[in-house]
Amino acid sequence: MKWSLESRLVSSLKPQEKNPRLLKKSQREQLSKSLAKFGCAEPIVINPDGTIIGGHQRLSILRKEGSKEVDCMVPDKPLDEKEVDELTIRMNKNAGDFDFDLLANAYEPESLLEWGFTMDELHLESIPDQIDTPKTCQLTAKFENEDDLRQAETKIAAIIDLYASASYKVKVK
Repeated sequence: MKWSLESRLVSSLKPQEKNPRLLKKSQREQLSKSLAKFGCAEPIVINPDGTIIGGHQRLSILRKEGSKEVDCMVPDKPLDEKEVDELTIRMNKNAGDFDFDLLANAYEPESLLEWGFTMDELHLESIPDQIDTPKTCQLTAKFENEDDLRQAETKIAAIIDLYASASYKVKVK
């Protein structure tokens, strides 16, 4: 199958009845900011008849903002209902995951938050430069015998080594 890029009138595009994609308010706000700053960098995917396969949310925002035309990717032959369903799901489901180690090492947390990530997604309790006091925890454990105690000590030592190598301060009493 070959695809071509065409400019289409926004008014000529129609939503697919079975569009399963939803955006939370915060996601919609981030998408709106992205479209305002960069335009529609990813074309809307449509069937030749103008039925949207991918890009409902982008088009909704562009339509609301008064866009008259939008770039669309159009297949060289109409997709049947089953093909439309499969492509719709694949385009939304096969988005991949983020490499959070790379994000943590290559980007500033403030930028990632501004671009749409949440503190929870980044596994942050606070932004690193804003950490005031170290977090502490206390663990009390009772063991039935000395072998269990020795096994636990070995596991705890491995955990301490892991955190110590990650620049955490670990204090053991």
